[in-house]
Amino acid sequence: MGAKGLSRPEEISPRSNRTQQMAVTGKCIVVDAYCTGRHLAPVITELGFDCIHVQSSDRIAPVYSDSFQPTTFRSNLKGWSDLDALSSTLEKYSPDYIIAGSDTGLELADYLSDRLGLPSNGTRKSEARRSKYLMHEILRQLGLKCTRQTRASSLNEVLEWRELLQPAAVVLKPERSSGSDGVTICKSAQEIRCGFERIYYRLNALSFVNDTVIAQVFLEGPEYIVNTVSAEGTHFIAEVWRSNRRHLGTEGTTPYMQELLPPDHETVKAVTPYVEDVLDAFEIRVGAAQIELVVTAAGPVLIEINPRMHEMIIPQSVAAATGTNHVNLTVEAYTAPDKIKARAERPYGFDKRMLHVFLGSPADGILLDMPGLDDIKRLDSFYCAHICTQLGAPISKTKNKFTVCGVIDLVADNEFALTRDYQLLREIEATSLFRIQE
Repeated sequence: MGAKGLSRPEEISPRSNRTQQMAVTGKCIVVDAYCTGRHLAPVITELGFDCIHVQSSDRIAPVYSDSFQPTTFRSNLKGWSDLDALSSTLEKYSPDYIIAGSDTGLELADYLSDRLGLPSNGTRKSEARRSKYLMHEILRQLGLKCTRQTRASSLNEVLEWRELLQPAAVVLKPERSSGSDGVTICKSAQEIRCGFERIYYRLNALSFVNDTVIAQVFLEGPEYIVNTVSAEGTHFIAEVWRSNRRHLGTEGTTPYMQELLPPDHETVKAVTPYVEDVLDAFEIRVGAAQIELVVTAAGPVLIEINPRMHEMIIPQSVAAATGTNHVNLTVEAYTAPDKIKARAERPYGFDKRMLHVFLGSPADGILLDMPGLDDIKRLDSFYCAHICTQLGAPISKTKNKFTVCGVIDLVADNEFALTRDYQLLREIEATSLFRIQE
């Protein structure tokens, strides 16, 4: 099932889920169109809009630089330290919409859309929507389930907090990074010391210095990702994924596999009211959100909310399983809000099953070959892939999302076919997928 071709370093699936051409003209601004955000401009342009890019900083964070596709935009505005000047420039374009393409663009997109009077989530909760500490404090103030935590600028603060609470495990993380960067699960004081040193005052993946470290009580239970879109305050749950991660001790945490849950899965119904409460708590009125949560014995509890599209997803694969994807839905939330409202009135549902599988490099070195890749492409449920490293280029041992060396999407009609092919894929990965010169 599905196309078997692969291009390096980036896979472009030959299947497409093109948004229907509409007789609409206007202008749309995308702020920091990186990672999944790189898919926005083609969809927006196909609707008849001129698409203009705003770069929130002079230098794109290295983890995002390869994903930026400037040729998909009419122009790229960058180097703005004066927000008044930027706002005045954008006013001359008379944009209809301003959309954040990635984490680094969220706060600027909030500011610009609010100032120009466009559909916006406003600025009142902008900081809380980015700070992994303030997120939980907002929920605590509103009486919603959240984890116990502290924000520290010294190791002793974390150790004293742990001594007071006596949790079985603690999660350390930067306050404002992304992609499991620096996330460390610690079960002892020594592990906390190691984890703290890996984070504090280090440059994180988004090129910010971590001047604080967040410590949270580790949440016991299965982890899920809920992708949503909102239009004029109405929320639509587009996808619910069971998320598996590999916890590498003090080396970090890396995504391993995400499974798209079927409509009849009990978790879908269990998390829906909580997710809607979280979206309202953070005043999400328009656009995408990716909510990560754990279903504990007491019910769902937030890990974090990210008001942007699901990162590292291949939109064509999701469309093959569900009929649409987070990119098209995000554009629809701005340009056709009534369609999102209509979707929200129907029950969550689709026909096919899907696995989003992350490939991990076992070592640092030079990627010489991927001899097992053709075997993976022959799996019945193989749909498409994204390989992040070119042959002959350096490859890093996988320790977080940004060092994942590729993803494989499997799409099938039933769970049995997915499970069989997933097991075969992991066997190939372990025995013959990589040839690395260390």
